[in-house]
Amino acid sequence: MIAVVGAGSWGTALTIHLARTGTPIRLWAREPEIVDGIRARRRNPVYMPDFDLPLGVEATGDIAAAVDGAEVIVMVVPSEFFAATLASVP
Repeated sequence: MIAVVGAGSWGTALTIHLARTGTPIRLWAREPEIVDGIRARRRNPVYMPDFDLPLGVEATGDIAAAVDGAEVIVMVVPSEFFAATLASVP
């Protein structure tokens, strides 16, 4: 499983690409409306709303749950938030 930390445009695009290879992806988003949109409609309602996320994508707002058991963690957050986000990863 790959954890993608950050569900903006780049994180969403990368998630779609990786999931299309058949790799399970856990996608972390800070915004609850993004998590809810992905869970309910398989779409990120804020970034790239016209693209369906493959079934192998699990969205979460809990960063610890996102990275738990991940073989690879991909950090895809804006540089100004990178240090704080990284510090919150257990």
